[in-house]
Amino acid sequence: MNDMLIMPQYAAQMAAQVAEMKPYVLEGKQLTWADLFRMRRPTAIDENGIANVHLYGLMGAKWDGIYKLLGIVTDYDDLAQELNALATDKRVIGIFLDNESGGGKALGAPEMADVVTAVAGIKPILSYTDTYSASACYYLGCGASAFYASRSAIVGSIGTRVDWLTWAGYLEKLGIKPVELTSTGSTLKGVGSPHREPTAEELAFIQANMDATNAAFISHVKAARPGIDEEVFKAGFYSGEKAIELGLIDALATRQEAYEDLLALAKS
Repeated sequence: MNDMLIMPQYAAQMAAQVAEMKPYVLEGKQLTWADLFRMRRPTAIDENGIANVHLYGLMGAKWDGIYKLLGIVTDYDDLAQELNALATDKRVIGIFLDNESGGGKALGAPEMADVVTAVAGIKPILSYTDTYSASACYYLGCGASAFYASRSAIVGSIGTRVDWLTWAGYLEKLGIKPVELTSTGSTLKGVGSPHREPTAEELAFIQANMDATNAAFISHVKAARPGIDEEVFKAGFYSGEKAIELGLIDALATRQEAYEDLLALAKS
C-alpha cells in the first residue's frame, strides 16, 4: 500500500499532539476518540468470559505506531500476541472475532491465520461480521470454529493483487526522461519502477510470486472450510444466502444471536 499520506518522520510529533488534545464534552459526557471516529476497539473480556477481538481497518504486520494510535489498522503481531494470551487466560471461555475489514497486506497474513487456527483448537472462536470480511480479513477469520454473518454483510474476495502507477507518458510530455541503471544481469532489480512500463520478464516474475502467495491463501481456506465452492476462488464477494451456498459462512445471524451461539458452544 501507499504511505497513507502520513510521513513517518512526523509520527512522533502527531502522536504528541493527539495525546495533548483536550477531551470533548457533549451533554455532560466526556467523549473519547472512539466516540468521534471509527477505530479498532481494544480487546475486552466480558462478564461471561467471552473475549471480543476486533479486526478493523487495513491489516498488516509491523505498522508504525501512529497508525495503531489512530486505530485505523490491525497489526498482525499485536493480534497474535492478544490471541495467544487469551488462549491461556483462565477467565476466557470463548473468543468473538469481530470482522470489520476489507483486507490488507499479504506479508504476515499466513502466519497470523495459523495463529487463529491454533487458538481455535484450544478455545472456541466464532468469526462474525455485520459489515465486511474480505481478502486478508477473511484469510484470518475463516480459521475460526464457526463463521457467521449478517444478511447484508459482505464476505470473500479470496485473491491477491499487485498494482502501481507508471508515470512514463506524463513525464515524457513534460520533457523528463528518467534514467535507471542496475548492475549487469540484475534484470529484476527495477521491478515496480513508476518511471517506465514494466518488461515482460518483470510482469512474469510478479505474476509468479503473486500466484504463489495466492495458492497459500486458497490452501488455507480449503483446509479451514472443507467443501467450499471453487467459485469463490475467482475472488468474488458475496452476502446472504449466497455466502452460505458457497460455503463461505455457516449461518446468517444478528450479532446477539452469534454471541449466544458462541456462549453455548463455549459452555458445551
